[in-house]
Order: sequence, then C-alpha cells, then structure tokens
Amino acid sequence: MIHKVLGATEYIPLKISIQGNYESIFNNYQTTYFYKKDTITSMPMNSHMLLNVNLIIHI
Repeated sequence: MIHKVLGATEYIPLKISIQGNYESIFNNYQTTYFYKKDTITSMPMNSHMLLNVNLIIHI
C-alpha cells in the first residue's frame, strides 16, 4: 500500500512503524459456510471490529 501511495514502480526497502488508537471495539457475529466437494457446513464465527480507528504511519 505504501509503495502505491509513493508511486513506486519497483520495490523500495522501507522501515515502517504504525501507531494508533480507536474509540471502541465490538464483536461481529457471522455464520460462515464451508464448501467441500458435495457437502456444505456452517459455523458461527465471531470477529472483532474496531470503531473510529486513527493510525499514524512513520516511514
């Protein structure tokens, strides 16, 4: 992503540090379906989501 922002056409070695904060965290409960040949299984999955994330990227 940083290479795209910089408009780089080739790999540039970088040292990166990321810091940030968020307002709150919540759980997103979803049913996920898995397909294997002729069988379909489902499983509930709980994913953690962040609200109002602010990141500072140091290059």
